[in-house]
Amino acid sequence: MPVKSTFQEALNEIKNRFDILSIVSRYITLKKAGNSYVALCPFHADKSPSMHVSPSKGIFKCFSCGASGDMFKFLIEFKKSNFSEIVHELAEELGIEIFKAQAEPEIPRENKLILEINKATADFFHNNLIQNPDAKEALDYLLEQRKMSQQTISSFGLGFSLSKKTSLLLHLQNKFKNLPEICDKEFLLKTGLFIEDKSSPEPIDRFRGRIMIPIYDLDSQVVAFGARTLDPAIQPKYLNSPETPVYIKSRHLYGMNLARPFAKSEKQVLLLEGYFDVIQAHQYGINYAVGSLGTALTKEQVNLLYQSNLNRKIVFCFDNDEAGKRALKSALQLCQELHFSQKLDLQAISLPGAKDIDEFLLQRGVEQFNELMQQSQSANNNAYNYLLLHIASQTNIEDTNQRSDALRECIDLIQNIADPIDREIQVENCARLLNFQKSTIMELIQTKETRQQNLQNWKNKVKSNNFRGNKLSKSVPRQPERKLVSIFLLTEEPAIIERINSVKINDSLAFEFK
Repeated sequence: MPVKSTFQEALNEIKNRFDILSIVSRYITLKKAGNSYVALCPFHADKSPSMHVSPSKGIFKCFSCGASGDMFKFLIEFKKSNFSEIVHELAEELGIEIFKAQAEPEIPRENKLILEINKATADFFHNNLIQNPDAKEALDYLLEQRKMSQQTISSFGLGFSLSKKTSLLLHLQNKFKNLPEICDKEFLLKTGLFIEDKSSPEPIDRFRGRIMIPIYDLDSQVVAFGARTLDPAIQPKYLNSPETPVYIKSRHLYGMNLARPFAKSEKQVLLLEGYFDVIQAHQYGINYAVGSLGTALTKEQVNLLYQSNLNRKIVFCFDNDEAGKRALKSALQLCQELHFSQKLDLQAISLPGAKDIDEFLLQRGVEQFNELMQQSQSANNNAYNYLLLHIASQTNIEDTNQRSDALRECIDLIQNIADPIDREIQVENCARLLNFQKSTIMELIQTKETRQQNLQNWKNKVKSNNFRGNKLSKSVPRQPERKLVSIFLLTEEPAIIERINSVKINDSLAFEFK
């Protein structure tokens, strides 16, 4: 009689009972090579063994076509099945019957259709890039300027959208001619692949004359697209899919479907900014790299990063400019606002002489990148220390104004650190770098926090007790309003306070101070 288990229980048992070697060896012949095994890759016309299987890491990797992943990914690709089907099949082999602990929500038909259409769209774009003469400039750009291999282009499904307004529309209507929704304007707009055209009742292609970059979810389903123009006269340079029923940008990280097994084996995840940064990193064997999809980091994305490796280690490698530093500060603040059962290990790496990792790898190669990573880790280059060093390097210590401004910037950074030990370490670093007393910095942080707390307490009090619509009750004394103004101005100067008291305030949220 089969054992009944939930899906998660069955999955755990499969992981305990099977390993990648026992699974892969069922379908292809493996030969031992050192600590791993090699084989002819079943995912392309392989003439010499290009696939490596690592039992210790639990992953496979083809160094020719780029196919990679764990034992589930191998079975998904080899059998052309989805993850759920593979788990049920292996569970049945172990005599496990999976039951539903609760009814799983049915995927809406509309969502299934959009995913199917996205897959067909990605295939269409990819075939354009490889076969259509109109895509020659785009293909040359990727091969010659970006130095991408054909295998990399194939692994990431890169493509090209033709310039004609309805190339994709006509292709999909021909492919899905028996699907009534394919002629439904409202549905087509909802896919995110089309936009309205004032001169026509039918929509037109959103992406035209651009290099196309499919965006995949964790199950390697195409959920959206990024697109880059090669014509500097066409703006914006990058055009991305809008949010759709199958795509909410804040919940995805570019390349995570490929990076997940490597992030676990490498015990770290490398966070980059751009699509091509991630693609180039993977081409050079940095398979634990993911991208933030060109927006500020979100809570959902940090959660994905947290779950990516048991060491909870995130290495930030943003563009080497002020915008990149601002993005890092914002990301660190967000990470501190979230509370996980394990502490995040937040690191950062700088790439001297290059704008980003794409440029660095093309100019200096992966060996130098790996050396920088090793040096950074041996020095325990905490992301906060990394930013403090950057601030100090931009400051003339002999200039009083610059030194004061730098201290304020450092305090803004340090006060967000939740762990008291980590905070004290960074206070010491700041004191050493800017030549201040540690006690002075601690006092300034405490003063700032007190002011912020007082302001928040006052806001909460007003919100909970005193508002009548948008106005304060007439019975509420005016003195707290004046205190709020002084807090906003961050001043306790008697002369300024006196001037505030002399100003007539008609509304708690609007006043005139001359």
